[in-house]
Amino acid sequence: MSDRSCSEATPEERREHKRLPVFWTGKLVQNNGHAAEVSVNLMDISAGGARVTMAEPLQGRPRVKLTIDRVGEFFGEVVWEKLGDLGIRFIDPAGSGQSATSGEAD
Repeated sequence: MSDRSCSEATPEERREHKRLPVFWTGKLVQNNGHAAEVSVNLMDISAGGARVTMAEPLQGRPRVKLTIDRVGEFFGEVVWEKLGDLGIRFIDPAGSGQSATSGEAD
């Protein structure tokens, strides 16, 4: 055990789910259905979310549908965006705002 406080923990130490580095391709579309489908590359994935890269930035923090080639569809919301990378937290596809893994509202 470490004597460090939670505020001193690294982001990886604070994560609820272990991330798996990957290099998969997929498609991303905003859930409002008005945006075009965009090609993305997945950089890592966990039970709680994924990090993807894309050429064009999204506007705001939209809910999205992520379709991973040969894996399937995941619904989520963009929780951060930086230099073409997006952090997506998976959520209940019914739009309840609940985490897809914990069942609890954020």
